[in-house]
Amino acid sequence: MLLPFFQALENSAIGMAIRDSLWLFPVVEVFHLIGLAIIGGSILVVDFPLLGLGLHSHAVSRLARDVQQ
Repeated sequence: MLLPFFQALENSAIGMAIRDSLWLFPVVEVFHLIGLAIIGGSILVVDFPLLGLGLHSHAVSRLARDVQQ
């Protein structure tokens, strides 16, 4: 069901550019990993106080509000 969709993406202009370029895939991957690190870090900032680790002096609701801004 999803295979034709992914094959169409692979054969699109962007898919072919990424596949044919030596540096485009690593650059896209770097930005992808940076985004994951930012999202993971913001989740940890809020979750650590809930687990009793780090940032004990701040309320969790305030941390969550600050992370969203």
